[in-house]
Parts: sequence; structure tokens; C-alpha cells
Amino acid sequence: MQFASVRRLGLAGAALLVLDITACSGGEDTNSPSTAQGSETATVTSGTSGPSSTATTGNTVGGTTATSGTTSTTTSAGSPVTSSTSATTGTGTTTATTGSVTTGTTTSTTGAGGSSTSATTTNGATTTTTGGTSNAVVSDDFESVAAGSPPDAAIWQLRLPAGSTNSIEISSEQAHGGAQSVKVVGNSGSTLFFTEDVFPLPSGVLHFRVWVRFTEGDWANHNAFVASGPGSESQEIRFGGQNNAYHANLSEGDGLSPDPYESPACERCVAPVANEWTCLRGKLDYTNNAAELYVGDALAVDSAADGWHNGASAAFPANPTQIGFGWALYGAMANTVYYDDLAIGYEPIACD
Repeated sequence: MQFASVRRLGLAGAALLVLDITACSGGEDTNSPSTAQGSETATVTSGTSGPSSTATTGNTVGGTTATSGTTSTTTSAGSPVTSSTSATTGTGTTTATTGSVTTGTTTSTTGAGGSSTSATTTNGATTTTTGGTSNAVVSDDFESVAAGSPPDAAIWQLRLPAGSTNSIEISSEQAHGGAQSVKVVGNSGSTLFFTEDVFPLPSGVLHFRVWVRFTEGDWANHNAFVASGPGSESQEIRFGGQNNAYHANLSEGDGLSPDPYESPACERCVAPVANEWTCLRGKLDYTNNAAELYVGDALAVDSAADGWHNGASAAFPANPTQIGFGWALYGAMANTVYYDDLAIGYEPIACD
């Protein structure tokens, strides 16, 4: 896997980073929900315009069963199980049911188009992935939905400012792997595609890996491209940037990490690069209120080591239910951002 080039603003550190960003007006950061650039936010669920998949443990929840062009395997911890698994392949829906198996994996591969979908059942929790990564709970390569459609509604919901020209759609304009990615046009407010499928967190820790391509690399003012919390924009831990460096940001208290958060005093700061695919690996530790972010191989955020600027409380929002990706403006410039090969889980996920 080829990593995009990274420019450092200072000396390299050695840990992960968390960015939480809120309304800022340039130099000194101030944090509040986006009001100046679209105060009303509409959360919508995109319609099912492409293949989706679901999985259940126990009884089958309806659906049409077909076996044409489909291979299905189920294993449990210990010996193989061959009698309690069915795979459903319809015109756009795959349903996998794992009888009474507590821990197992069901994989079904459609004959046409070469796409694959897997459903994993672990201790009663079932997740669905497309273009899977082995240790991811949710992953998506954005190849299963037609260009011009919203991301797969079986996984993703949308946050779009009401009345805006912002948009979120599958695009063939840019791709890191395969032929498609998610294109986010953020002109105002907070524009995110988000999932709730990885919550609640079994140990309070969330990891993600995503390949990102920013069209605009001027990050003089506050922005966010990852946000997690209980659903309110005023209660989020974010990754984003300001003063042309990657940051973590807490919406409550307007905390920024690293501290100091701008060059030349910031030895850890990493500058964004426009129009290149960059691998981002993040960690949100809700148990210990710690955030880390790797930009390529560079540790750009490590709040446990660097603390938070502005004297803010380091407390993460309680009871998180979602994590989203996109572009949010808190005084920042508009941007068009492409996301590809996205994976979320409870363990670190490599760029390759």
C-alpha cells in the first residue's frame, strides 16, 4: 500500500491523536456548534439504492432465500457448523442467519459482479461489512452502491445542514482502491455520513482506519472531518485541523490537542496535504479520555502525552452512539473530501 506524503510542522512525536473541533474564528480557538454557517442540521437516512446486508442470531427475520451463485460457510469456536446457516442473495439484499452459534462468521459471495459481503456474530453482536478488513467491526470500500447514490443505508446515515448545497454521494471521480469512493461536499455547517453499528463499545475504545483525499489544504481556521459522540454536535470528540495542522478537539470546553497547537511551538504538528490520498488511523479511548491520530506513519495527535490547549476538561462526551466522517466548518473554508477503504473496530487497523 502506498502512503501519501506528509509534511511536518515540527519534530515527530510518538503516539496517536484525537481531534475535536468546534466553532473557531481564526487565531485563538473558540468552540461552539456551527451557527454562522448553517445553524440548522437535518439528519436523514439515505434510501436503499444499492446492495445491503444484515445478519441475525436466532430466528430468521424474513426475506427471500436463494442459493444461486452463492457460497456460504459458518464456523464456530471449536468445530465447524454446517447445519444452521443460510445465505440469501437477492437483487440487492444479502441476509445471513446464524442459528444458535454464539461466536462465528458467515461469509456469502455473490456470483455476479465480484462483490463480497460478510456478517460476523461475536458474543451476540452481529455486524456487517463490505470489502471486509479482518479485525474491523464495520468496513466499507464503497463499491457496492452505484455512483451518484448515498452510501449504503444498511451501514450509514447522513447529517446534512438544512437548506444547504452540501452533499454526500458515492463517486467514481476519485478512488484509493477499486473504482469508487464517498464524495463529501462541505460548504457550510457539519456534513457527515455516520454509523451507529459499532456501539456500545465493549471496552470503551474505538479504532478507525480511512484513506482520505482533501481538495483544499488551507486549514487556517477550524474544521473537523471525524466526529463521535451521543449524537449532539455540541457533545463531540473530533479530529480536524486549525492553523494548518491536524488536531483533536473537544466540543465542550473547546480543548485542542496537541498543546501547544501551532507551529513553531508545536513539535508534533503535521500539516495537511491537498489532492493526495492519505491514510488516517485514529483511536478514541472513552474510558481514559485519550485521543490519537496517525497521518501516514506520523503521530499527529497524542492527547495523553500532550494534554489539551485552552485549559479545557479532558472529559469525553458520555454514552457515545455514533461516529461520522465528512467535513464540518467552524470558521474553516469549504472543502470537497473523498473517503475510501474505511474500517472501524475495537483494535488497531493497519493502513494496508
